[in-house]
Amino acid sequence: MLGAIDAASYHAAYASAMLISLLYLALGPRPKDYIAFGDSQEGSLLVHLCGVRSIRELTTADVDVQIGQNGMNRGTDVHPDQAVEPSAADGSTSYRAYLRYLRAQAANSTDSNSAAIYLAALDSLEIFCAAASDNDDEDWKSKADSDPHSKTPFAWQYRLSDSFIDRLQRRTPLALAIFACWATVLGKLETGWVTEGWPEHIVFGIWSIMSAEDRLMIRWSMAQIGLKEPALGDTPASSFPEDRI
Repeated sequence: MLGAIDAASYHAAYASAMLISLLYLALGPRPKDYIAFGDSQEGSLLVHLCGVRSIRELTTADVDVQIGQNGMNRGTDVHPDQAVEPSAADGSTSYRAYLRYLRAQAANSTDSNSAAIYLAALDSLEIFCAAASDNDDEDWKSKADSDPHSKTPFAWQYRLSDSFIDRLQRRTPLALAIFACWATVLGKLETGWVTEGWPEHIVFGIWSIMSAEDRLMIRWSMAQIGLKEPALGDTPASSFPEDRI
């Protein structure tokens, strides 16, 4: 079947993928299902989107769709040895400042291979953050115009590497923090009833998985979608509606 996909039919496959994504969302959040990871991966939306990525790779020589190549130069925003204030993770900062914070976490990783994987995911996410941003400078936000899919949040997911997806499904803290940032983009760019409850559901779920120390990394994402951290000592089940986790 994949052999029948060509440059002409790829765009139809892409459009179909986006429609399926919206249908998946319209069914509403499901317990323990966070789109890219959960208790069961059977039939997950991410599997479907990875299939779209495979189709795209087969037609990459003929299709004028830039995937993973429109990320902004990470060197302009953070250097591996550059300190980034923890306050950059507070909800009052901009997308650009928060991405700088996440890049610093990745760049300072003791595992250089993982650092490269996280930085690549952040590079591709930045275009979508620029499209969703409402308090960054206009020059930075205008860079979203370089990608025709920058206002389609699910386009980021089929650009992810298998290595990043593996870390996400193994629930490594930085991968989860990056995914929580994407959830805020979903909430800002897809504002219809179809996405109602999903950003909160995803970030709630990530919060419930993380340790108290790692939760500091998603404080920004929680604030962006209007969530407050439970009081110290509370558990997710007692602080958040159980059916939303």
